[in-house]
Order: sequence, then structure tokens, then C-alpha cells
Amino acid sequence: QYGRSKYGFGINFEQNLTTNIGLFARVSYNDGKNETWCFTEIDRAASIGALIKGSRWKRTDDSFGMAYCISGLSNDHIHYLSNGGLGFIIGDGKLNYANEHLIESFYSASLSKGKIVPSLVYQLVINPAYNKDRGPINIYSVRLHLTI
Repeated sequence: QYGRSKYGFGINFEQNLTTNIGLFARVSYNDGKNETWCFTEIDRAASIGALIKGSRWKRTDDSFGMAYCISGLSNDHIHYLSNGGLGFIIGDGKLNYANEHLIESFYSASLSKGKIVPSLVYQLVINPAYNKDRGPINIYSVRLHLTI
């Protein structure tokens, strides 16, 4: 319903350990009392990860990254979906709730002086869409970043 307010926050932490290795951590929260109309259905999340630059293997503009994220829903959101409610992305009336876990790794190769950067990505999702009756699933993908 239009006209409602949703509040929340996000905190991001990034730290370089060396010139080639960095770590990050993020947490986010929203009240979970109103419909989700963009991005995805997450009311709270925490993630941690690392990025290693390719200079270690003589590919200075390449990078390898790994991350883990745990996501959850508010009690109101869980109740709504468990009773047959449909969300922006999820909901089929049979929610057997559990937090969603995501493990991701990727390799980005810098080509044409960084103007073309393809990435190979692997993701493992446990309890996809917050449902213990689903998954785990493996997702393999390719991302492409172009600079014009």
C-alpha cells in the first residue's frame, strides 16, 4: 500500500590488511512491517568477506573475492508469508522458516586496461527464500562490467 513508511539502517566496515588483501563486514536492519517494493525481501542481514588483488599472481588489476551472508525476516514478515501472503519476490503459503545463508566466490579478470571486466561467480544458497524445504542450490554465473 502506498504512503507507508519503512525505516532501517546499514553499517559497512572495510579494512585493508595489506595492499593486496582487504576485508569487509556489513550489517543491516529494517522494521519488516511493510511491503518490499525494490531490491529483495531481507529485513536483517550480516555479511563478511575478503578481496585479494591479483598482484600476488602478476595480474595486478584482477581480483578474487569470497563472502558469507546470513539474511532473515522479521516476525511480522514470517507470519505474513506463512499464512499464504505473497511478497515482492517470495511466498507460496508453505513457509518452513529458516535464515537464508549465502556463500559466494568470484574471480574478476581485467581486460583492455580495465575497460572490460568479466567475472566468474559461484554462489551456494542454503534455505533459499527463507524456506528449509528448499535447496540448497548452486548458482553459477558470469558478470560483465564495461567502461565506455
